[in-house]
Amino acid sequence: MKFLIAGGGTGGHVFPGIAIAQALKRKCSEPEILFVGTQSGFEAKAVPEYGFALENINVSGLKSKSPVEIIKALFRLPWAVVQSIQILRRFKPDMVIGVGGYASGPVLLAAWLLRYPRVICEQNSVPGLTNRILGKLFVEHIWGAFSSASAYFPKGRYLTFGNPLREEFMHRPLPRNSKNSMMILGGSRGARPLNEMLPDALGLIQDIIRDYPIIHQAGRKDVERVKRRYESQGLQVQVSSFIDDMPKAYESAKLVIARAGATTCAELTAMGVPSILIPFPQAADDHQTKNAEELVKAGAAVMVAQADCSVENLAGLIRHVLLDLKSLENMANKARQIGKVNAADIVAQKVVELC
Repeated sequence: MKFLIAGGGTGGHVFPGIAIAQALKRKCSEPEILFVGTQSGFEAKAVPEYGFALENINVSGLKSKSPVEIIKALFRLPWAVVQSIQILRRFKPDMVIGVGGYASGPVLLAAWLLRYPRVICEQNSVPGLTNRILGKLFVEHIWGAFSSASAYFPKGRYLTFGNPLREEFMHRPLPRNSKNSMMILGGSRGARPLNEMLPDALGLIQDIIRDYPIIHQAGRKDVERVKRRYESQGLQVQVSSFIDDMPKAYESAKLVIARAGATTCAELTAMGVPSILIPFPQAADDHQTKNAEELVKAGAAVMVAQADCSVENLAGLIRHVLLDLKSLENMANKARQIGKVNAADIVAQKVVELC
């Protein structure tokens, strides 16, 4: 069987696509899998690293762009559809799977024009613009991570399966009770405000973090700057551009401080890790705040708006959370209860059934 997975841009779209591809390999005998994305997206690096084929189309986003950028993107769109038609006719997939991001739009539109079977997966509680349009007009099956997203699609089309996670999360044991590290995550590209605030905030509470190894994912552009900020505070912190083995890192984490991207939220709950979530305020439709609210409502996390994150306030919140050991354990248990480790297998099984 042949499967085409379209979309990308950020890890939040790419990693669920990779997870689905891995699950399809477990479900089918020697499936052919092709990703379609863009040369500038995160998929250009991640997809080949996981051993999957990738073809690129020339397309860019429309949301939150300047008028000039929007005009340029609209001019590229027809050619991106033509490129997608060429790829589809050459590959001839049994199913086209959209995982969000602007690259998925032209591919799913082309699949609709050519009458190839198609589904989309929505990771966030508030669907992105591309998936909203596709789900209303061009796709009948939408599978998502948050039940609240169903309000954005025609009745009966949306089912909640969870956010697909890569297979390395499935084979890890539940985190050990003897956790002693703290992780700071800003998503696949880092987060400048977190990179600037956390070194200073942790510098104010050195008395309680002295025994905690700290891991900070800063993004490629900020690694050296963040290292210097921690050094100026007299703190020894492992700063990296990207954490390759996330499950291993989560296993020893007593607390994670992070943005609230859909994949991060899914990983935190799958691994049963308590968290302080600081949503990215410029995320489309403020979807990260809605993602975080889902975890807070379940008792699995604490949320603070970036606008409320002075260095002093953030230091006080981290101190309070770390010292309340009972609350930490409760958050870990609640996170574990709502985690959906097998979402990728459910999606893959449904894909196969539709073919």
